[in-house]
Amino acid sequence: MNNIFIRRTDKIISLILLLSLFLLSMSVGVSARPSEDTPLTYKIKLHMIRDDIAPHIRRGDSIIEAVGKYNIGVITDIRYEKCTAEVFSHKENKNVLSEYEGFCDITLTVSASGSRGERGYSVNGYSLRLGKELCLRLPDFYGVGKCVSITASEGT
Repeated sequence: MNNIFIRRTDKIISLILLLSLFLLSMSVGVSARPSEDTPLTYKIKLHMIRDDIAPHIRRGDSIIEAVGKYNIGVITDIRYEKCTAEVFSHKENKNVLSEYEGFCDITLTVSASGSRGERGYSVNGYSLRLGKELCLRLPDFYGVGKCVSITASEGT
């Protein structure tokens, strides 16, 4: 009689373990599925680019992330701004904005397809998130910029 009780207990424990493993594998399968790619528009800010180098950055250029060699999109718009920095003025005894002659700040608008991840977006395997610095390689330019905005076009 004692032997029958042990067999039933073993069967119940085995059943619970199998059920637990099944549920665990289902949850891992759901989270591991890649989400569908979504059209993304994001902006990269380039700081202190020399005026004579700025024309080498053009609309339609493909951007390659230089470290991992990921293709991370195509430039769709370029905005130029005067390059300024906050410096201390001894004459005025306060911080003032000073313009750097011969330099500009550039904001690139980039179009790509990506999927939502835990910490941002994945664009062709590259993890893209706000504030991240990117090493960019274009056909006629190499530099470093920072991602300043990401917009996903859901449902298109």
